Amino acid sequence: MSRPESNNGKKPLAAASLISDGLAISGDLSGDVELHIDGAITGDVTVNRLLIGEQGRIEGAVTADAVDIRGAVVGSVKAKQVRLFATAAVQGDITHEQLTVDAGASFEGRSLKLQSAAVHVLADASEAKAS
Repeated sequence: MSRPESNNGKKPLAAASLISDGLAISGDLSGDVELHIDGAITGDVTVNRLLIGEQGRIEGAVTADAVDIRGAVVGSVKAKQVRLFATAAVQGDITHEQLTVDAGASFEGRSLKLQSAAVHVLADASEAKAS
């Protein structure tokens, strides 16, 4: 039986991975996935889409295309879209294209505009020439 496809047949749909409440992980996590965290992670997290539940906690850097935070993050967050729900608590800088902060959310850090990919490509080319 084949899996349903999305995005014009580019990639099969996959269920989100879950770190459940009561589970603690030490170490970095990365993957081309959607990750839902209700447990605790000590380490950096790099995924496509990250959802942190009310009981979820990350101590480390977060990098994703989209991040929804209902729990706690101690560390930097870098994503195109970031949403802090009313129960969110973030201690660290947030680098983003779009940031939404609901009433009641706690945020201690800087809000920084995400540079476009074109700027990064130009910067990388300039560094390569200088080497």
